[in-house]
Amino acid sequence: LDFFNGDLKGIEDAIDHFKSLGVTVLYLNPIGMSKTTHRYDCTDFFHVDEKLGGDEAFAHLCEALHKEGIRVVVDISINHTGTEHPWYKKALSDPSSKESTYYYINDDGSVAFWQDVETLPQLNYNSDELRDLIYRSPDSVLCSFLRKPYLQDGWRLDVASEVGRRGDDQLCEEIWREVRQAVKKENNQAYLVGEDWVDSTPFLQGDMWDATMNYLGSSRPMRSWMGEKDRYMADGWGQNPGTTRAFNGIEFAEALQSHLQSMPQQMLSMQMNLINSHDTPRLYAHQEIFDFSLYAGIVKLLYVLPGMPNIYYGEEIALPGPYGSVESARYPMQWDQEQWNKDFFSLYTRLGQFRSAHADTLAHGAWKVLYSDEYSLCFVRYTNHEAILCILGKHERPTTMRLDNTLLQITCFEGCDAERAIVHSHTIEVALKEKDSLLLVGKR
Repeated sequence: LDFFNGDLKGIEDAIDHFKSLGVTVLYLNPIGMSKTTHRYDCTDFFHVDEKLGGDEAFAHLCEALHKEGIRVVVDISINHTGTEHPWYKKALSDPSSKESTYYYINDDGSVAFWQDVETLPQLNYNSDELRDLIYRSPDSVLCSFLRKPYLQDGWRLDVASEVGRRGDDQLCEEIWREVRQAVKKENNQAYLVGEDWVDSTPFLQGDMWDATMNYLGSSRPMRSWMGEKDRYMADGWGQNPGTTRAFNGIEFAEALQSHLQSMPQQMLSMQMNLINSHDTPRLYAHQEIFDFSLYAGIVKLLYVLPGMPNIYYGEEIALPGPYGSVESARYPMQWDQEQWNKDFFSLYTRLGQFRSAHADTLAHGAWKVLYSDEYSLCFVRYTNHEAILCILGKHERPTTMRLDNTLLQITCFEGCDAERAIVHSHTIEVALKEKDSLLLVGKR
């Protein structure tokens, strides 16, 4: 409930900052009408919160971003509303109303809440009228924002693997198939990315979502490589997971490969890869394990993995805030550049430029874990003409990594750090420093 008065005009004013990072898509947390800052407790799906500037400000923001080649994806929870929503109030006051069919009603007449959170009553998709309002009709919530004056480019789907599930009702897959049909009919290029913390492959077969927020294939193994306890091994919702024995290179490689091999290849390039989010503590704030050298390595890997790297606002400047809760990860953005961590900002801007310079290889190239051992990992993206090697090391002293060149047939390396790699007929020798990470560009 602590509002700091950021608004959509403020986002518009920051377009130059986004461009300096190479950003081509903005993902916004919910902007619908709400009583709280997080806005997952929506009170009106059809209008933008007036505290943010309302519908007009959002339309203006979308136009400004599109002029700069930046797309807009907005978060929505069609799983629940807030308790201040008129539908909910009507359902409580009139059990015979149509609105009462929009919710799950307990035997005692109370409304059921998602995960027992008493501000989030769960929606009941046995109601055809609710389905029409949310996604099936041309004027539904999910379709109307894809049209003028907004032309929004997609939706991030909150708690997506739980929608339509309560007791014997298991409507989740049915709902998302219908959502896809409705949304893609309105705009066949609209992007649908679901929130799911585990294996999302059942939803990524081409008939439901386009992507998942890729916690399983990026954030969770990356945080384990740094030595943070996995949230599913921690108490509660994993918002203060603590530390554990860090992944070694072999374990890290196995986690990455397990995910990449399980998903249809056509879907890999659309995944939303990330380290931090509004639902995790910021990893760089975890002082017990933070090491900039190691952290820079996983950020480099984030930009090289199949899929799209996602920057959670402020991580590009090491936005401060204590480790240990979701609230501490949601501090307002710091726009005073004197307060920015310049090492972080330099890292992210350079990686944005790198990704742009090698867009074809990173969008369409094949992938392979070329090497892993207890202390290191080499992940490769490659085409017929180019190979990008992302090397991560935890060595405590300088060492030499020897890589097999049989598959890649690299003839030479170009660009930054090229002198660190020596090409032989069948091998590549890479000189690594202490806790090193490299991006090497080889010509084939």
